[in-house]
Amino acid sequence: MKLDLRTKLIGPSVIIMLTIIIMAVVYFFSLRTLSSVEKKNANLFHEFSASSQINKALAMQVIKIHDSALTGNIDAETTLRRYTAKTDSAIEELKNKFILTVAERKILARVENIQTDIKAKAKLLFAINKPIGNVESNQIIKEIDSDNMKVFAELNKFLEIDRQEIKKASMEATAARQGQYYFIAGLIIILAIIIFSIYFVTNNVSKPLSQLCQGVEKLDSGDFSAHIELKTRDELENLAATFNQMAFNFRQEHQTAAKIQRRLLPAAGTNIPGVIIHPRQALAKIVGGDWYDYYQLDSDLIILVADASGKGMPGALLSTVTMATMRSEPKKDISLPDLLTKTNRTVVKRLGSGDFVTMFVARIDAARHEMYSVNCGHEPPLLYRADSNSWSTLKVASGLPIGISEVLFRPTLEKTQLQPGDRLLLYTDGLHDIRNHKNEFFHMELVLTWLENNKNLPLRTLVDGLIDQTMKFGNQKIIDDITLLGIEFS
Repeated sequence: MKLDLRTKLIGPSVIIMLTIIIMAVVYFFSLRTLSSVEKKNANLFHEFSASSQINKALAMQVIKIHDSALTGNIDAETTLRRYTAKTDSAIEELKNKFILTVAERKILARVENIQTDIKAKAKLLFAINKPIGNVESNQIIKEIDSDNMKVFAELNKFLEIDRQEIKKASMEATAARQGQYYFIAGLIIILAIIIFSIYFVTNNVSKPLSQLCQGVEKLDSGDFSAHIELKTRDELENLAATFNQMAFNFRQEHQTAAKIQRRLLPAAGTNIPGVIIHPRQALAKIVGGDWYDYYQLDSDLIILVADASGKGMPGALLSTVTMATMRSEPKKDISLPDLLTKTNRTVVKRLGSGDFVTMFVARIDAARHEMYSVNCGHEPPLLYRADSNSWSTLKVASGLPIGISEVLFRPTLEKTQLQPGDRLLLYTDGLHDIRNHKNEFFHMELVLTWLENNKNLPLRTLVDGLIDQTMKFGNQKIIDDITLLGIEFS
């Protein structure tokens, strides 16, 4: 059965709420019952105590009657009246202070009647002048004893009723406490349900959502191989399938764009004697904003490296537009500053002034070993001088990037004298933007140090090795496109 996400979220919540409500009701009634039973038990114990006091008063009453009859002691008669009064008072307290059953009230009524007879017979007994050994007094005492036995029997019935009620109340209290135990058990069940619900939601909602977020982050970072496997049988599974299809489409589109972009780059090698060129790229995404170009113009070599603002597809589109614009301009009988000025004018008109491209472009006369260059806001090249056997940064002025402003763009042409054995390394800023695990940049001092330590390597090995060293420094994580273009003059 396929459940939607709402059902999966609401279902456990409803179960928990119903369980809590049921257990709360059980607990409320168990507390109420227990309170009522405890109150009833307290009354029953007091009632039992009061009826026991009647028994005690009757016992003393019987003793004093016998004492008065046998001794004729007036003090005994006075004491008897006091105990008789205590018995009457205990009976009245039991009748008025406690809630008695019908059977208990009938018993007390019989006790009162018998007590009235006892008091009347005691009065007759005290009226006899010499009760000791008197036949009449003996008969009255026997009758009083018989009445007392009846009272004790009735009071025992009363106490038995109390005992039964106390037993019943105790059972009710036990049941109420069991209700509390059930409540505690219910709380444990609720806790188990909550733990299960958390596990359920984590596995069916939170975990899939986390996988989706990770997939989106991979896709956003340019990893179009991102794929999410979900078997949740709900909307999240559908969303994962949609994401996978979207990632596949992006991958296809970007791979196609990457093929087109690679085709726009120059083919390897040149036909100019004495010049060796080796390019190398490492892109942060499938496509990028870096671009290099080199071609022969008459007997000269034109080289350039450019970096468009933005990464991925936006940077690739901007670099492609700039590349196409520059290539469409006539190359003969035009200086580099004029060529770049026309290119800048076209880019500004077509794209506006929000985006820009940094570029280093040079025209090399291999025969005379002269280089005429223009730097449009780009990184200055690195130059190896064969005569000093050392690497350094080429001193060139930096102008405004292409695409910023048509009015303020004024490229400056500079000349650099080269010698056989010299090398030139053009690069983009992704080379020293990469960071290691300590968040340290691969700054130019480190780049120059590595080049100095490896200056005897062939050009191809040198360029490839520098890229590999950069990737190793950044733990294979590129945050910006890296482009190198190495040129050697032999």
